[in-house]
Amino acid sequence: MELHGFYRRMQDRENGVNTGVFIRQEEIERRNPSRFTQLLEGIPSMRLIRSGACGTLWRCYAPRGADGCYMSVFLDGHRLNPLHVPPHENPWLRRDFPDELISPGGIAGIEVYARVNQAPPQYQGLAGCGVILVWTK
Repeated sequence: MELHGFYRRMQDRENGVNTGVFIRQEEIERRNPSRFTQLLEGIPSMRLIRSGACGTLWRCYAPRGADGCYMSVFLDGHRLNPLHVPPHENPWLRRDFPDELISPGGIAGIEVYARVNQAPPQYQGLAGCGVILVWTK
């Protein structure tokens, strides 16, 4: 996570420069979630939309950002949901949901940016809405 700038951006947040929400491994272990999106519950300026149309899980959730459009999720810097989808169309209907792709036990840290212009510059051009960066152990 050091190489990807997680700790630097978290320090920027503590200094009031960054507006991201950071979830560290200690908090993940303390909360002990059964699914990835449980870690996103209660984050300001974003919400989780429940969908019944998913694969192996009977309940699936898709994250939406401050503007109401679906957020882009990156796992270790690689985008998980499709890039070319209209802002209010659910990109997760064309793929697995993040809960099916990300195991909470393998997560080292999470960054959430409810608006794309708040995300690190290298992810802004790849997202149409907010950004969620997930870093694995």
